[in-house]
Amino acid sequence: MKGIIITGGEAPDLQRFSHELDDDVYIIAADSGLDKCLEYGITPHFITGDMDSVKNKKKLDDFPSECVKIFPKDKDETDTEIALRLLHEKGINRIILIGGGGGRMDHFLGIMSLFDREYYPSVWYTAGEMIVSIDSSRFFHNMKGREVSFFPAGSEVCRMKSRGLKWSLNGLHWIKGDAGLSNKVLEDPFFVDLENGRLVMVSPFF
Repeated sequence: MKGIIITGGEAPDLQRFSHELDDDVYIIAADSGLDKCLEYGITPHFITGDMDSVKNKKKLDDFPSECVKIFPKDKDETDTEIALRLLHEKGINRIILIGGGGGRMDHFLGIMSLFDREYYPSVWYTAGEMIVSIDSSRFFHNMKGREVSFFPAGSEVCRMKSRGLKWSLNGLHWIKGDAGLSNKVLEDPFFVDLENGRLVMVSPFF
């Protein structure tokens, strides 16, 4: 089963992630992610957060009480973290995050920090970028000509190989703080193979 978190902040057009909306998906709206769901015409299965940013709180009355869990504003987790934890507790490991772009830099960095956790998003779609976790061998299709950047995630040393990039990742050993910026995709598909650790790939939309 797949989980989708729709959160506040700048978000992509629906067409950017519509392929993720299959039948086997569980959708959580985190705080003002509810507003985005309504704009998209998506009905979430669950709504959570402190609701301090929801435009029209009366919309919450349209959902069964068991599908809404409101937290106090003063709490130890962000609304997105709560949604991520709830999906993990349901045993959902493939998690897609929608929104969270723009706005305050500390909020953006807070979401980026989720990729270093024990359980983390598989893909994050902002208004302008796609951020992907890579923890095994992956082929990426329909990206020839695009620009991609790579960052190590988690606490382990990253060792990896690649094919189809202008600057190969072969033989590199990266630790937190290293990065490979503005690489170029030369082949379709291109390939990244993680021998150890995890990577986060960032690619702007065309």
